[in-house]
Amino acid sequence: MEFKAGDRVHVLRLNTNEVDFYATLKDYNEGHPFILSDCSDGRFECCSVFKPNTGEVGLNRWDYYVLATDEEYTEEPEVQYTEETWRQVGKNLRRFADGFNNKCDSEQDNVNHPDHYNYGEIEIIDFIDQVSEHYNPVVAVHIANAIKYLSRAPHKNGKEDIEKARWYIERAYQKWSD
Repeated sequence: MEFKAGDRVHVLRLNTNEVDFYATLKDYNEGHPFILSDCSDGRFECCSVFKPNTGEVGLNRWDYYVLATDEEYTEEPEVQYTEETWRQVGKNLRRFADGFNNKCDSEQDNVNHPDHYNYGEIEIIDFIDQVSEHYNPVVAVHIANAIKYLSRAPHKNGKEDIEKARWYIERAYQKWSD
């Protein structure tokens, strides 16, 4: 099946893990993996998936996704509000109000330019583009993810991100072909 940027897909396997969510494919670069956006499960926003022509996409492969159908929208989500949920809503509202009242000239864009992916004038996605273009597509996705996790570790998940980066470097090493 042919997939293209802009396709809405149902992702069932991601990085060898069984998952179940919907996303839109964005083209990262010609010959490079797709990037997932508008994910129904926000944990997977901006993750990369192999393109089908790499041989890494399939039921028992690295990634597996199919074109989405209307099934995504057929069920009403079950919303459960706990006491903790309401506390978090209150915190978010206070944070929003504080941010609104203290609005500064340069607003933070957590989707396109999150702080944990910026170092001064350097945006990590630009660095990843420059580095990964020198690798074959199968290895490039792992190098890109390793750089992503290494760059955000001190600002987000610390040692856990370092562990994820190590995993991707080991995977790049395994996939390397001379």
